[in-house]
Amino acid sequence: MSPNYLLNGAMHPENIPLDIAADITKCKGEDIEVIAEIVKIYVEKANKDVTSRPK
Repeated sequence: MSPNYLLNGAMHPENIPLDIAADITKCKGEDIEVIAEIVKIYVEKANKDVTSRPK
């Protein structure tokens, strides 16, 4: 949990700039769904990259 939790009343991931999180809250619902799908693609890619690394 970050110190922002106590100040803002919500958890904020440490590695996401606050301006990105703030800008996303300004988007429409259908746009947020598109953003969520894009993030999902990158998470899957990152997971694939981690699991495909030689040991």
